[in-house]
Amino acid sequence: MGYCDESPMDSIKCNRDSFSKPMPWIGIYIAATSFICLFAMAANTVQGFCRRKFWFPSKFFALNAASLTVLGVATKLALDLNNPMPGSFDQFSKLSSVIFMATSMANFTPSLGAMNNKDVLLNMTALVILLITLLVNVSIQLGTGLIFLFRVELVLAVCFAFLLFWMMSCSALVVPTTKMILERKYLEISEMIAYENLEGGGVKLREAVIKYWLMAESSNPQYVMVRSPACFASSVISCLSAVVLCQAFIRLYLLRVQSEDGGHYSSDYQVLTYVIVWIQCLGVVIGTLAPLFRCFIVLKIKSSSGGRECSCTFSPEIYWTERLKKWKESHLPFQIGGRCFMKAIKKFEDMVLCFCIKLQVLTVVFCKLVLIFFLAFIRLLLPCFLQPKLGDSEVHDVSRYVLHLEGEDLLPEVMAENKNVLGKFFQKGIDQQPKQLLKLLEKMTANFNGVTKFDSNNDISRYPQVLPNCWKLPVITLTSIVIALLDSGVKEVENLLSSVSQGLKYVSIVDEILDTGGGLFKRVRDAADEAWSDLHLYGKFLNKDLSQMGCKKGNTPNDVLIELYEIARAYIGKNVELDKDCSRWPKKVIAAYSMQRISNSVWAEKVENEKLLEHIYVMIGDILGACLTNLPEAVTRKCSSVSIEKREETVQEMAHIIGETEEILKLLQNHPPPVNLESKKRIDIDEWRRSLMGMSLSVSSSLSRSNTSASASASASAWSVALPTFTDS
Repeated sequence: MGYCDESPMDSIKCNRDSFSKPMPWIGIYIAATSFICLFAMAANTVQGFCRRKFWFPSKFFALNAASLTVLGVATKLALDLNNPMPGSFDQFSKLSSVIFMATSMANFTPSLGAMNNKDVLLNMTALVILLITLLVNVSIQLGTGLIFLFRVELVLAVCFAFLLFWMMSCSALVVPTTKMILERKYLEISEMIAYENLEGGGVKLREAVIKYWLMAESSNPQYVMVRSPACFASSVISCLSAVVLCQAFIRLYLLRVQSEDGGHYSSDYQVLTYVIVWIQCLGVVIGTLAPLFRCFIVLKIKSSSGGRECSCTFSPEIYWTERLKKWKESHLPFQIGGRCFMKAIKKFEDMVLCFCIKLQVLTVVFCKLVLIFFLAFIRLLLPCFLQPKLGDSEVHDVSRYVLHLEGEDLLPEVMAENKNVLGKFFQKGIDQQPKQLLKLLEKMTANFNGVTKFDSNNDISRYPQVLPNCWKLPVITLTSIVIALLDSGVKEVENLLSSVSQGLKYVSIVDEILDTGGGLFKRVRDAADEAWSDLHLYGKFLNKDLSQMGCKKGNTPNDVLIELYEIARAYIGKNVELDKDCSRWPKKVIAAYSMQRISNSVWAEKVENEKLLEHIYVMIGDILGACLTNLPEAVTRKCSSVSIEKREETVQEMAHIIGETEEILKLLQNHPPPVNLESKKRIDIDEWRRSLMGMSLSVSSSLSRSNTSASASASASAWSVALPTFTDS
């Protein structure tokens, strides 16, 4: 039978029962979206426990368009006006949906700290639209009698949801101000750490990274949000809403609250209502864990050792209203009508902002009252919770590196207890040390002579231009030459690729720090990345299979070098015009240019065939070793240069790298950089070459990096002396 039956009299008689057939499928959809929210909240909770971050950052369940869309579907039962839901479980499902939404909002709150102003505005606007829709629909159902069970609980749940939104709004207003305050402090202390001497090896580098971690963790925007009184009040409200749901659930099950018809579920959703209620109740339980733990975190931060002091006062700190005051003092960004009209608009704006400032102050005072009440409760009933765990000296050691806002003077005590969190990252790195790379670095010379030998500057090709060197491209080019020369089987090739791959991981960090100006140097780095991808994955250079070249065909090493040179020169001639500026060269041409110069330099060394491979290995080791002398500075620069949202993750990554390179750093202590090379210049391979050769390179790499290339004629005159090439020989 269809939805409508056509009678012999051509009249349409609708079959009402058929219109309810899709409802169980919609119920499955609601249950699925509820489970997605439950799973995301559970993922946040599990991650928080695994990382011992008991303030539970919002990573998997944050305030964004996707989560709001899923949450809107999950709470559909509370918004449903069209389908009769007279059963007790049907009535309870409306309450569970509203409290499920309130719990989700409490879990959203920390994620506001990681958003920019535009995202905060868009997401909060979408959330308030969803909340208003909820309020209107629930009010209509309460007013018309569609909801006749758990009415008081439902009214409380709606009030809790709007209180949570108001707390989120107040917190969102201070996010830019707190970020600016903490960013300024971070940069000031970073400059102090930058001046510290890191020559002592891994120990001093570890200490520096721990300092960066203390700063990054304490200034984490989500952690700052969690520590605020507004977030504490939100967490308390979330816990209260869970209590309301629990007592309603007890009444439903133990006291057997039933509807007038005595049924549990009699709506068109059928038994799916039962499934949805259980999923959402479980979601509320799991979702309340994070707010509950956040309450204890804030209580611990706001009370000093032993609970003798309290850093919480009634008066709101300046940053709570600073942004609103700036808006009030600023001029109108538009011009409409005459002077009197603009004056009236400005006056109205001032009135609105004055009201918002007073409302913000009242909100903060209310949140602090709630916080002080619980502080007093904790002191009386759980004094052991506030017992000191560390001495004053340990707290003093970390206090200067813990970034906190006004009213958070006791935060260093909590951070001091967690200062050893990075230990597991150090240890994990130590357990994964690059053994193949260590073997390669053991071949390097005392003075890093290979840094100058890899390109002896004796090839004037048809293109009289000099590209800036990065650390990565010469290593990849020399590795390509070795693979073309090798005839001892796949195992040695795999070992070489493994050692170079391990080294390039750290070289990339140094090259990233050197790449401050972008432009041509960035193109050289990109060319190196593309060349390495072809070599590592396919064993090819410029689309030529290196395994089919050279010694494998019976050629001598010199024949292989000449062949690589000719391949590179032919590729350049085919793809680049004579007078084309090198800043516009394709990436493969840059790689070919490197091969052309380096293969010629290796050939010019006139090393015996039996010693050539070892000679190139030494050059690769020298370049990698010279580069890795910059690792301590590169690590500290990377920790200080990333955005505030990514600092903690970056510092943990750097801690892992320090653990991995512990033996390498010890090895490099026996190979000091040249005495005449300033520490600030060590990060640039061209500066190394200038220092080791004792004279300037023909064209300054700094000019190349600023993209100020000379004209073709001027460059040609600068290269007036032609040096011998392979063809001349």
